[in-house]
Amino acid sequence: MRTIANRAKEVETMNTTNPIKRVGVLAALHKPNIEMALQRVLRVLDAWGVQVMLPTECAEFIRRPTAATHPDDIATADLILALGGDGCVLSAARMTAQHNTAILGVRVGGFGFLSEVDWHNVEEALTLIQDGKHSIEKRWLVEALVQRDGQPIWMAYALNDVVVTHSASPRLHMFEVRVNGEMLLEVFADGIIVATPTGSTAYSLSAGGPIVLPDANVFLITPVCAHVLYARPVVTSADAVVSVRVPPTKMGDVDATVMVDGQVNLRLLPEDEVLVKTSTHYAHLVRLGKFQFLERLRQKLKWGYRD
Repeated sequence: MRTIANRAKEVETMNTTNPIKRVGVLAALHKPNIEMALQRVLRVLDAWGVQVMLPTECAEFIRRPTAATHPDDIATADLILALGGDGCVLSAARMTAQHNTAILGVRVGGFGFLSEVDWHNVEEALTLIQDGKHSIEKRWLVEALVQRDGQPIWMAYALNDVVVTHSASPRLHMFEVRVNGEMLLEVFADGIIVATPTGSTAYSLSAGGPIVLPDANVFLITPVCAHVLYARPVVTSADAVVSVRVPPTKMGDVDATVMVDGQVNLRLLPEDEVLVKTSTHYAHLVRLGKFQFLERLRQKLKWGYRD
């Protein structure tokens, strides 16, 4: 059996020199300066003579209707540029999960922990990629599966986290968390986060979870605003299957939602069960030099920096 411990050896930086002929561009259209960033990217791609593939809303925004492309086709591009912040990179990771497509995160304002380059430097970055002077870092994904009456009814990939939380009601809910079928936690809380190492610097960190290096083979299980002091974050093997269930209230209803990477969600019904496990797929992130996670962590979180 190929466990996550075996797969750890595959999570390494690899050089790639595949020719780039088709480039997909995703963009957070609400970001300031996004139009200037898009124009700059498109000028370079046009000069390359490559096929540019845009989601319909992006093609309309930039007034290039002939570049409008179905998301399934964008996912098979040779390279995807994710212009915006981390949210855009997360969207690209889910889109390309089954296609091994390289993703370059281009920061356009914001925090940009997963982004590799600022939009002002995108021309230089694209030149390096065209010349093959880049590498690919693989980050493993997870699968969130919802079972209803014992049958799978919904599945989504996640790079950061899977969150089960209340929907509209502000009141606390009871959450049952199991690891490999064994009860771990029964607690009233606002929600439960199951995070990857990549997601350890996201929502889980805000909820009091630990920071984990991206090549660690673990899940983080982090309660959100639990009503008891003993409900602390738990680290478990990424070989495990984590189950989260929201028992019905005395009225027989459930007001809960499962959310993936803060972007894709499903309203849960009574007796639904959310299963989280590692996927066989990865996000393939472009790196333009040696990736130093700890240095990036210090920069983004201002550790050891003085004004």
